[in-house]
Amino acid sequence: MFHEIFYKPILNLLLWLYSVVPDIGIVIIILTILIKLVLWPFAQHQLRNQAAMKNMQPELEELKLKYKDDQATLAKETMELYKRHKTSPAGSCLAVIIQLPFLIALFKVFQSGLKEISSEDVYSFINFSGQLSPKGFSLFDMTTTAWPIALLAGLVQFWQSWQMQHLTPTGKSDEIASIMNKQMMYVFPFITFIIGLQFPSGLAVYWIISSLMTILQQHLFLSQTKVPNEAIIEIKETQEKK
Repeated sequence: MFHEIFYKPILNLLLWLYSVVPDIGIVIIILTILIKLVLWPFAQHQLRNQAAMKNMQPELEELKLKYKDDQATLAKETMELYKRHKTSPAGSCLAVIIQLPFLIALFKVFQSGLKEISSEDVYSFINFSGQLSPKGFSLFDMTTTAWPIALLAGLVQFWQSWQMQHLTPTGKSDEIASIMNKQMMYVFPFITFIIGLQFPSGLAVYWIISSLMTILQQHLFLSQTKVPNEAIIEIKETQEKK
């Protein structure tokens, strides 16, 4: 079912794009942009949920301080707070789960579909000669590793992680999580670079374009959404005095 619903449509879209633009590197860029546009509403929901979580953080800190000796009331008031902000801790997870099948299908197409394409997976109306030139941008073989592309993927991932710090909920009780998030801002790009050295460069190109699209979406969202930090700092200072 996964193969029919996700893998084959994405593979055939790639083959159709290749018949129009016979450069696999450019095709991967176009395909990634199209998939990201389809998933844009789900990613937008995830961003809204993260922003709501950060906006409610000062109120959550106040509740934890007010009901620190009454866990039952704290739990009840916390749920009411989530309702008022129209969000939930699982909101971001749901958006990720919806996007996951598309991402796995893209991974499979770029990892193995570029090398071996079964005629059974090609739709009858797709004009495909049976071969794809693996060279993208007239420079790199998209089926093999390329360290410049892997390095660029790591740098773009750092940019995305740095920008994402503006949407990460912070508070006194989340100091450890905040420190871990800052550490991951540097660790994850390095991991991305290492992974990029292990997989076909076509996957790294996908990662670069996908990250750039995410950066664009986050920029547009942050420019239109108020995510306060000052109020959180005030709450933390109040707690420390008490």
